[in-house]
Amino acid sequence: MKRPSILAIIALLLLACGGSPDKEVWIYTSIYKEVYPLFEPGLAAAFPGVEFRWYQSGSEKIAAKILAEERGGGTKADLLMTSDLFFYQELDKLGLLLPLAGPVFDRMPAAYSDGDGAFAVVRFPLMVIAYNRERVVGDNVPAGFEALLHPRYRGRLTMPSPLESGSTLTTVLYLHQRFGRFYFEGLRRNDVLAAGGNGATLSRIQSGERPVGIVLLENVLKAKSMGLESVEIAFPEEGALPIPSPLAILKRTDDEDLARRVLDWFFSPEARQIVVQGFVHTAFPEDPAPAGAPPWSEIRRHPWDLETFERWGEDRQEVKTLFQQIVLQ
Repeated sequence: MKRPSILAIIALLLLACGGSPDKEVWIYTSIYKEVYPLFEPGLAAAFPGVEFRWYQSGSEKIAAKILAEERGGGTKADLLMTSDLFFYQELDKLGLLLPLAGPVFDRMPAAYSDGDGAFAVVRFPLMVIAYNRERVVGDNVPAGFEALLHPRYRGRLTMPSPLESGSTLTTVLYLHQRFGRFYFEGLRRNDVLAAGGNGATLSRIQSGERPVGIVLLENVLKAKSMGLESVEIAFPEEGALPIPSPLAILKRTDDEDLARRVLDWFFSPEARQIVVQGFVHTAFPEDPAPAGAPPWSEIRRHPWDLETFERWGEDRQEVKTLFQQIVLQ
């Protein structure tokens, strides 16, 4: 008689023990692939019987996926956690987000929550400058973003693409607001290589292919924690650029109560500690800084507010197109 396979035995055991999940929650996130699994043990303990499914990609690709799914009958996403605040504003205007409520929002700065409660910031990645300390020394270390337009960096400069990275789109809007199209023209004169995401950018800095770049602090901190000594951080004199990264619930969620409880969990001290382990500052000023980073209060930061981001959101496509025409073509 043919013996049952191991997979068949496991399936029977799961059925006998009631091992199949009772519910399913989809989370669409731009958090890095090596970071989001850190949330899974805490989620499993807090929500037994719930299977958490993840779709991980860059913020811009996630935005395109959600809009395509909505046009096709409705997105699978229950929760959204990316670094493109402008997309949250767009979803809110389309009426696709649930209003949030709960005691957690009373404990966080009011400026970090949307006026009608459609989304709330939980993380603050920071865009900084990094350089290869073996190739860039002394007075050649850039003081800030404007300094990157100096001819000494021609052919040596890199950054991610705003067409692929939501954090870079926000960065481009910051730079355009502060310097105008002059900045994009200066990047073009210096033959900046703007391609891929932050990971690819850091690799180019590390290899020396392009030894100076605009990149997220978390990428540099992680690399340094793994023993990479060739790349160093330069906090720009204009201020590091905070990239407000919210959480929201899609209105199409099948279980509104469960989705709200999961979102609340992501604002818990346990989840915020995992955010810090992923080398990102949380939205709670009292939380510790990531390993290797200064405390939030000691970092010179470019000012931001939701009203300004609302205005930027209205013309972000125009600025993205301008960047593409000047820098990428």
